[in-house]
Amino acid sequence: MKHKIALLGLGTVGLGTYQLIEKNAEIIRENTGAEVEVKYALVKNADKKRPVPSEVLTTDFEKIVNDPEIELVAEAMGGTDPALSYALAVLNAGKGYVTANKELISKHWEELEQAAEKTGAALYFEASVAGAVPVIKAVMDSLSANHITGVMGIINGTTNYILSKMSEEGMDYADALKQAQDLGYAEPDPKNDVEGYDVQFKLAILASLAFNKRVKVDNILREGITKVSADDIRTAKELGYGIKMLAIGKQVGDEVEVRVHPTMIPLDHPLNSVSGPFNAVYADTDAAGQLMFYGRGAGDFPTASALLSDVLTALTEDKHRRYGFLKNEQAKVMDDFTSSYFIHTEATDKPNVLASAAKILGEKGVSIAAVMQRGQEKDGRVPLVFITHQTTEKALMSAVKEIEATEYFTIRNIIRVER
Repeated sequence: MKHKIALLGLGTVGLGTYQLIEKNAEIIRENTGAEVEVKYALVKNADKKRPVPSEVLTTDFEKIVNDPEIELVAEAMGGTDPALSYALAVLNAGKGYVTANKELISKHWEELEQAAEKTGAALYFEASVAGAVPVIKAVMDSLSANHITGVMGIINGTTNYILSKMSEEGMDYADALKQAQDLGYAEPDPKNDVEGYDVQFKLAILASLAFNKRVKVDNILREGITKVSADDIRTAKELGYGIKMLAIGKQVGDEVEVRVHPTMIPLDHPLNSVSGPFNAVYADTDAAGQLMFYGRGAGDFPTASALLSDVLTALTEDKHRRYGFLKNEQAKVMDDFTSSYFIHTEATDKPNVLASAAKILGEKGVSIAAVMQRGQEKDGRVPLVFITHQTTEKALMSAVKEIEATEYFTIRNIIRVER
């Protein structure tokens, strides 16, 4: 059966989707019985040269939404303006909407689902989390009979590339970032990636699906990788750990714990072997046990593969997926959690300075597992690293605040530890 669709955006992912439809048309027909034709591709400038027939290009969104032949729209624009208004218009017109836009879904899921449910339209977004890695389908379908107790993942290729280069080649952050930008793995303005916003959007989606409760973006603790130094990574290795930018979600009683930050994990943990721009999600379940999903998390064809998979599902299945939990109360997010901590400091080289820090930590209930001096004294200061036993985030941060107030210590970085 022939189906006509439209693409919103013809950048890296949009063009990749168009080319994949053309390239694998026969495979698609054999596997699904569907013949997909891209009738329109919405662009800002239709005169710009592209490897797409000129009659497909349009700058008029209304032409797409008002064309009765268009069954479905696949969006690869990013951001929420004008993506949100486009999505609502498409869904209100009863047309299916497939997107790779994690910010749109994570922030406006309820509005989109309400519009889709009202008209019976399809709403799918596999490509919004981890690119080609089919983690959303796994959580929603393959693991639907499981109680998922935790998810932990590397779901941003930019930060994983940077940290991999720092670990494997001893590069500092600035050089690794520049190399990522030169290779197209990082944007000229990398803030969305390196400060953790991209992962925060994705975790809001993944944790909501895993725990069957709506997790809001603003309730997720977020820290970026900009403070991670080459020395942090060397020290972590000496202690038997690697440093990865992780999305962490845990079900704890009737609450959820959700956080995004650089994390020390054992060198033999499966996630520590994920290198370069690759993504992976590690899941804990009651029936299936521990599982890991791995693959390319970004790029033209990897993301297009996930986007097109949803397009074909939406076009060929009679009953579309609904997200009933969105009507329930949002998840109760923990305001505190337990972890071990790596604290990288510079301390004044005087008697009793170390004892003063140990005293403050002890008064706050924070137990020290190890103390290491990193390097030699310079200008009256010595680099010190503290490793703590399990403690609460609130207790640790309260202690750190007091330690800094003594003026003997400068806190260079704090990295949470997962075992």
